[in-house]
Amino acid sequence: MDNPLRHLLAGLPDRRELTFGDLIPPSDSRIDGLRLAWRESAAMAFLAYRAWCENPGRNAYTAYRAAQDRADAAQDSLARPA
Repeated sequence: MDNPLRHLLAGLPDRRELTFGDLIPPSDSRIDGLRLAWRESAAMAFLAYRAWCENPGRNAYTAYRAAQDRADAAQDSLARPA
């Protein structure tokens, strides 16, 4: 069985930046944006973890760790004072 998360992430360069698209209106605060980034990245990490549990292997684990690292970085950003 193929990993659907791998298809979503395949070929995307990691530019170490957060992208929200149209999710955040310009009037929202910095904290709201960081909170959204943290929630989104935590959700992606959870999905990657489930994918790894369902289809163990090096690539699935690497995808999970990368997603978890992004979630950790977003949480760290949220914890930092403005």
